[in-house]
Formats: sequence, C-alpha cells, structure tokens
Amino acid sequence: MWLNEVSNNVTKQAVKDACNSYKRFFKGLANKPKFKSKKKSKPSFYNDPIKLKIKDGKVLIEKVGWINIREQIPIGVKYNNPRITYDNKYWYISVGVEVEKKQEELTDVSLGIDLGLKDLAICSDGQVFKNINKTKKVKKLEKRLKQKQKQISRKYEMNKIKKEGGVSCQFI
Repeated sequence: MWLNEVSNNVTKQAVKDACNSYKRFFKGLANKPKFKSKKKSKPSFYNDPIKLKIKDGKVLIEKVGWINIREQIPIGVKYNNPRITYDNKYWYISVGVEVEKKQEELTDVSLGIDLGLKDLAICSDGQVFKNINKTKKVKKLEKRLKQKQKQISRKYEMNKIKKEGGVSCQFI
C-alpha cells in the first residue's frame, strides 16, 4: 500500500504523463515509453501547484513537510508543473513560474549604433562598448586552446597509427 504514502495527485499525474508519452510515441515524436518501477527508478514525483506553499527559504510539499531551499522561489506568482526529485542525499524541486511581462514604454529618441573592429559598438549618444575578444586575457585563452587542440590532434593521430600497426606515409 505504498500508494497511500503519497498524494493522490501523484498517481493522477503519472497516468497523465504516461498518456502524453504514448500520444507522442504514436505521433512519431518520441521513442517508446519505458516502464519505471518504484525500486529501479529515480525517486521523483509531481506536486499539485495549488497546494504548493512557499515561505522565506522553505517549501511545503504534501506528505513530506516543510523543506529548506537554497534559492528563493518567487512568491505570489503562478506555478506550473512542480516536480520533486531525490538523489539519496538532497531533495530538488523544479517548478515553472509565470511572471507578467512589463510593457516597455517607447520614446521618441532615435539611436544610431556603429559596429566596429576595435570597439564592439559605438552609439550616437557617445556610449562605447568594448570588444572583449580583443582583450589580452581572451587572446591568451585562444592561444592556449589552439595549443591544446594541436596536442589532442597529435595524440589522436599517434593512436590511429599504432592501431593500424605501421607508419603512415603519403605519396605524391
């Protein structure tokens, strides 16, 4: 009777997920769904977004209780599809959040942008954006990347020659 240990929404969502996965399979959008058992699967379940309660640094999960969270989830917004997983050490919650997009007000100011080589962009109002690809740090990292890629390429070629059992020669 392990089904009584969890909310009824968990079993309802499992049936919905199975239905959606079979629909996607028959439409040719996904592979055949795999059977997941209680013993072999990664422990995860669905929580009803209406019953999801969030306080400062805590989340209330049905049949589990209040759980501390590291990152604060926005309060006072609409939540979508909350999923809780457990990896034998930590609980994780992933939840979609619907936030109203603020409408930007347009102004009558026009702005010209000049893209350049030395500087990334120069605006007509005098603002200058530096090109980070021209900095010493980026150039040094690109040089190091080039060296490492050469090393890997040589290593790959040597392993390929060893597997073939001989010396590679090209005739022109």
